[in-house]
Amino acid sequence: MIRKVRTVPIIILILEALLQRIPQDHPKRPQIQVELVKRKKGYRGELSLNYYLELIDTPEFLILHDIRLTDGKSFFQIDTLIITPYFYLILEIKNITGTLYFEDDSNQMIRTLNNEEEGMHNPILQSLRHSRQFKNWLTQRKLPLLPIEHLVIISDPKTIIKASRPSIFTKVMHSANLPFTFEKFQNRHTKESLTMKEMKRIAGTIEKHDTLKSLTH
Repeated sequence: MIRKVRTVPIIILILEALLQRIPQDHPKRPQIQVELVKRKKGYRGELSLNYYLELIDTPEFLILHDIRLTDGKSFFQIDTLIITPYFYLILEIKNITGTLYFEDDSNQMIRTLNNEEEGMHNPILQSLRHSRQFKNWLTQRKLPLLPIEHLVIISDPKTIIKASRPSIFTKVMHSANLPFTFEKFQNRHTKESLTMKEMKRIAGTIEKHDTLKSLTH
């Protein structure tokens, strides 16, 4: 059950409004346009995941999109959080084209596009960091601690994913693999720790502290 729907990110609305106000010859205009295109591409990637989320969406689970919380030290943003009676699942969604190579020893991601290599932030590390921050956030509020799984979802099916070790593919995958991986998580975590009432209490606390929600209201 979707508890918090995905909405147009506030940064996209800000950039669009900014482009309407600044002159055509403003020196910052090209930079703003590039950033807007990048943000819209990322948002389209998040929307494309909806079909596969529907395959696992049941009244037993709660799904929250676009959450921004703070653990007291820094803010962290979760693209999609799934609360189940057995575990939490954090999804980091990336709409990146080209060929992505994940190097385990250096924890680096290298993107090859048009025969050019580019080092990029490793989203696996990002999702791991968010899972730890979310655990701290739950602990600070004395909310139930369940196993926290995290995945990087590459939304563009044309993107080629390569890795130095096969185990990396358990943490990064295309959208179509999400339902099958979710099933593996269900088989791994069989202890029912939360009632629906408790899940709704957790979701309600998240919504109360969600800074993105306050920005859009």
